[in-house]
Amino acid sequence: METIIAIKRVSYSALEVTFINKQSFILPAKLLRTVCPCAECREKQSSQDETAESEQTKRRTLKIIKHTDQERLRIEKIWQVGNYAIGVLWGDGHKTGIYKFEFLAKLVADLSSETNK
Repeated sequence: METIIAIKRVSYSALEVTFINKQSFILPAKLLRTVCPCAECREKQSSQDETAESEQTKRRTLKIIKHTDQERLRIEKIWQVGNYAIGVLWGDGHKTGIYKFEFLAKLVADLSSETNK
């Protein structure tokens, strides 16, 4: 796996990751938010499959939406965490996910292999 030498926010909806070999790749905000590594999001990701069926059987009630998808997927700010990761502040205030450089490099590799299929 190549070493990441730079990460920058290129827009509110994407990060650019540059590797030591000077190749750059775009990681969309939607993907980054979907795979957020924080404990809260990981718990939600694993419980979504389990609750999908039970939610369908419940009576419909009024759902209060605190943040729109556009807000949830907006990258407001990024910062370095030690020498191994970045933090991301999302438009809805979420900021507990720590994205390790190895994790980001794997996302890039996965995206690259998907586009080459």
